[in-house]
Amino acid sequence: MTSAVIYTRISADREGKALGVERQEEQCRALAARLGYDVVKVYCDNDVSASRWSRKVRPQYRDMLTAARNHEFSVILAATSGRLTRRPRELEDLLDLFDAAGTTFAYVKSPAYDLATAAGRKFARYAAADDAAESDEISERVTDKLNQRKAAGLPHGGQRPYGWEPDRMTIREAEAQWIRWGVQQTLAGVPIRAQFRELNERGVPNSRGAPWTHATYRGVLTTERHAGLMRDGRTRASWPQIITPEQYRAVLRILHNPARVTTPGRAGKLHLLSGLARCGICGGPLRVGKSSGRNRQVPYSTLRCYPSGHIQRNRDHVEAFVLAVIAARLRRPDAANLLAIGEDETQRAARKAAEAEAERLRQLIDDAAEEHGRTGLPISALAAYTAPLREQLAAAEKASTPPLDRDAALGDIARADDPGAAFLALPVDRQRPVIDLLITVTVGRGPRGNVFRPDGIEITWKGQS
Repeated sequence: MTSAVIYTRISADREGKALGVERQEEQCRALAARLGYDVVKVYCDNDVSASRWSRKVRPQYRDMLTAARNHEFSVILAATSGRLTRRPRELEDLLDLFDAAGTTFAYVKSPAYDLATAAGRKFARYAAADDAAESDEISERVTDKLNQRKAAGLPHGGQRPYGWEPDRMTIREAEAQWIRWGVQQTLAGVPIRAQFRELNERGVPNSRGAPWTHATYRGVLTTERHAGLMRDGRTRASWPQIITPEQYRAVLRILHNPARVTTPGRAGKLHLLSGLARCGICGGPLRVGKSSGRNRQVPYSTLRCYPSGHIQRNRDHVEAFVLAVIAARLRRPDAANLLAIGEDETQRAARKAAEAEAERLRQLIDDAAEEHGRTGLPISALAAYTAPLREQLAAAEKASTPPLDRDAALGDIARADDPGAAFLALPVDRQRPVIDLLITVTVGRGPRGNVFRPDGIEITWKGQS
């Protein structure tokens, strides 16, 4: 009996149920029974396009051709010729496969041409060209539809975004509350790693019902649609806002800031003062390192000025001192003044004015780009015109950034019966934003000797003279 394999493929399986490829397999098995073929294997590439627009690899298709070259079967069955390929270039590979291995093809709904004749090969090429043209026409229609929806400020489709109903126009409040929570946490300086771990511990899944990862959670925080914006990050959309555009841009500036400490240290954890404490000589950040061990039998962890090496002090001792000072200060009766939340009316008005100026500058830059496209203005002239505008825009965006969300960082401490104890009980990734909000730590050279003394360590409380 002639051995055959079945190849099934569908371009889009949005529900992940593989119903389309299952129907194709049933039809191909019926065809094999009519032709008297013995099906030895089924190859399936689900949710993968075969057009020239696709960037996805078809691993099962590749493996099938390799097996055919090894003479493991004689016939390839498919629902249509377009299931195998929509690329004329790949059709030539199939013709070569027929010449080299004698592999033939049979289809449920497409004619099977005699590839041993010139006429059969000609009509096979005609069919491949028609499949490619149909794919191009579909692509044009989809692109036109997307551009039309974009111009109207409507959603583009695709996977249901977190925080939204399937219509992509209605907010799903049960998820939107966590988007707002994440924005508040980020503006408070809480690392996103700590945020999505907390969501996983609380049993809050992503839009697919799976646990959060760093990539999926960061993607949600940096999605412009939550701010009611199109993909360019500026054009207003027709759907409502979960967060404000100002909050969205502030989150982007925080997450794109190259100075952020975003990865754990060598010990696999964040260090309390790394990047926050400053060198008392050059003002540069202190980082965690190891002592040389020349004066001790066992090297110890240090806070060190990089790359100059001006300062090198015992990390454990400095951190313990800073924690003790903060906890003692938070236990004083006037600690509520330190933990005050929000901005006054003058600050709020200045920030709103800066946001309006930023929007004006963005519009000027967009208008210049449109003029360039319409008149053919040299790119060098466009760059020269927009360069100062971009500098002004960066300054306006910085001035319009909302203040760190003090409630997210300090609220639990402020509401605690013992604020000092509440601060000490926080994990390091939650203590760091509190330190950044409340104090500036400057570390100078300490006295010689093995006994720690806080000489040279200066703690300045922000907002106090």
